[in-house]
Amino acid sequence: MTSGGPERINEGLLPLVRRIDGLKHDPENARLHPERNLDAIKASLKRSGQQRPVVARADGTVIAGNGVLAAASAMGWRSLAVLVFDSDSAGEARAFALADNRTAELARWDHDRLGEVLASIRLDGLALDGLGWNGNELDGLLKPLDGDREPGDGDGPAPERKTIALTGDQFRVVMRAVANLRAREGDEEITDGRALELICADFMGGA
Repeated sequence: MTSGGPERINEGLLPLVRRIDGLKHDPENARLHPERNLDAIKASLKRSGQQRPVVARADGTVIAGNGVLAAASAMGWRSLAVLVFDSDSAGEARAFALADNRTAELARWDHDRLGEVLASIRLDGLALDGLGWNGNELDGLLKPLDGDREPGDGDGPAPERKTIALTGDQFRVVMRAVANLRAREGDEEITDGRALELICADFMGGA
């Protein structure tokens, strides 16, 4: 990843680099970029650099990536990788800009899987800051190690949920054991609670 200034741009995107002073925000952009959003984009650019191009019309009007343009400009970047929209139609450019935002908006998170992915990133020794979630949100996503309800439990009442307080080091050891259990069983869908149950059963069986 390289560039000629403070910016960091994936080397594969370097043929698409254009000067920021030749780009302009879309005056018809219907998407707002509040401070938290821009802070998250800045954190992502600082952490990973630009890994995909913004999209602009031939005249430099950005139709996908206005937030990236604003964040990069605020960070003192002088250039960005830009893919030129391949239609001269202003209407098609507007339609693409709306669809680009709306299709992302229609997606939703699988919070259980998200928690697992975040935990695996942390187990790799990587920081979770700069991903767009604040500390309280991360705590909520990472907290459940308390025996999730298993598939096949039927429609009856969910079992009573318990919580075990762990230190950071203990949590990392537990999650490493859970990951090893999933690998051993060849099943990445095993919940944290079920994995801990199997680990304990193995220990009790060998006691």
